[in-house]
Amino acid sequence: MLTVDWWRGFPSAGLSATLKALIISSFVMTIVIIIGAGIYSSLEDWSFDEAVNFCIVSFATIGKKGGRSLLQIADPCSNMCTH
Repeated sequence: MLTVDWWRGFPSAGLSATLKALIISSFVMTIVIIIGAGIYSSLEDWSFDEAVNFCIVSFATIGKKGGRSLLQIADPCSNMCTH
């Protein structure tokens, strides 16, 4: 069972370094999306759902200029739909 023991480190023993990195990076990315969506929803007068969608799409397509986005890399059909 996964338990968080803040005195000995995050998360508890028994998890691999890769899994620990995945947990921490997922948590950080979720926080970044929530904070960004909060800022966009207040500045642009959008609903929070629209702002979350905007943040996710923006992060997923970073570096698209001249290359493939993360969504295209993850999509096995993207090779058939080349420009």
